[in-house]
Amino acid sequence: MAVRKIGYAKAGVGLIAAVFILAAVVHMSCDKGIESSDNPDGVLKKSSGCLDFVNAQKGELVPPCCSCADYEYNGGTLAITHLGACFNCCTNVYAVITINGSLITIEEKESGETCYCNCLYQLEYEISNLPVGEYSIRFIELYHEEGDEALEFTINLETEPTGEYCAERNHYPWNEE
Repeated sequence: MAVRKIGYAKAGVGLIAAVFILAAVVHMSCDKGIESSDNPDGVLKKSSGCLDFVNAQKGELVPPCCSCADYEYNGGTLAITHLGACFNCCTNVYAVITINGSLITIEEKESGETCYCNCLYQLEYEISNLPVGEYSIRFIELYHEEGDEALEFTINLETEPTGEYCAERNHYPWNEE
């Protein structure tokens, strides 16, 4: 009988060790599951509200003729500022950013009750985990009218890590003359 008790004790120690090892493996695989993804991801970081043709951060005039995008690439992050983005004065602004291969689409949207006024905004976007390469940037603007030039351009982040692109607008609220 004493031999059997020792056998059970050895089996119990082995079983306990196996449970601890299994728990450690499960814990390590769970940790890997919560690590951040290396896939590119875009977000609207900031919205200025109505600008009245003034870039609040830089003190420069927002071109009253245009919808413009400034970009800067640094360390895997692409920062894009959309100057002259048109929205209703009374709504909440948001965006849906999709990255499909080399195409980055920024679909600008608004929600909430509207009022009888549109104005121009400055929106700041950030796309993280973006490898160096050539990309097409496409803005889908709410108040883009037929005949308006699309705010769409191609950039090469290796040769041109900064730049600006503008699309002319000839209607309210851009040209109020």
